[in-house]
Amino acid sequence: MKKIIAFAFVLLISEAVFAQDIETGIYGGGAYYLGDINPGKQFTMVKPSYGLIARYNLDTRWTVRLNVLRGTLSSDDKVIKYKKDRSAKFNADVTEVSAQMEVNFLDYFTGSYKTYISPYMFAGMGFFSSKYANSFCVPFGIGVKYSLTPKIGLGAEWGLRKTYTDYIDGMAATYSDTDKRQYSDSQTNDWYSFAGITLTYKIEIGSRPRCLNSVKSYKKHK
Repeated sequence: MKKIIAFAFVLLISEAVFAQDIETGIYGGGAYYLGDINPGKQFTMVKPSYGLIARYNLDTRWTVRLNVLRGTLSSDDKVIKYKKDRSAKFNADVTEVSAQMEVNFLDYFTGSYKTYISPYMFAGMGFFSSKYANSFCVPFGIGVKYSLTPKIGLGAEWGLRKTYTDYIDGMAATYSDTDKRQYSDSQTNDWYSFAGITLTYKIEIGSRPRCLNSVKSYKKHK
């Protein structure tokens, strides 16, 4: 996993060097788990999460994004109360590296005086590593972007991760050798979620024509 994280950082740096309009920054928020111990309660037993992000803006609608995120997933039958007699629980850190496409609902870019806020949705592919499982994942979700200054962007988002493993919680089909009852449903895979705030700084290398709703163009033609 360390090699994957190192490779992701190289990609982030490459974006900063070669792209003409990118945004790099930090992410902070929470993470939670959905699976055999918590089959459907959203935003339950949320634990801290953090990470780095980089966006390469193709235009005002489409953005390519790279993430390196880390958080803690946790659940407990005594808290969730789905199967009280089982007394299963777990706590595991998860590290995710993913690439995503963002689609802005409006013609947004950081620095616009006109379209300074826009909802967006995202989807992509990634890989995660945790205490009990390593697997590919499919991140998808929604968010909103807000241009604080000509260079600084603020965002809030919520995303789910579809995984291809039923072992994020470390639970096998039978909970122990002495108890042969089925505790884990092997027909359904576990999910997890990241939800939080992003703060990014826009870096422009070279020149790129902008429409008149940019801050600089607006002041020049005012």
